[in-house]
Amino acid sequence: MAANPNWRTSSYTKSDSCVEVADNDLSRVMVRDTKHREFGHLSLDPASWNRFIEATKQVLSSEHIHSPLRETEASSCLKLDRLDT
Repeated sequence: MAANPNWRTSSYTKSDSCVEVADNDLSRVMVRDTKHREFGHLSLDPASWNRFIEATKQVLSSEHIHSPLRETEASSCLKLDRLDT
């Protein structure tokens, strides 16, 4: 039986400004918008979530992000070391 979702946000975000992740079920990781929880959620297998996290970390650390503000916003919205599974 699947676990009830334990939704959480990064400790670096405001409570309603980004996404929530529930990763307490070993078979799936769920992601939803904190401002529109009623719209549902994405359900990903853990391997896909891990690939997304690793790809996002690479983008944030690459030279593709030239704006310090943009990098700060992305980092605070999805503080990856806090959401990584």
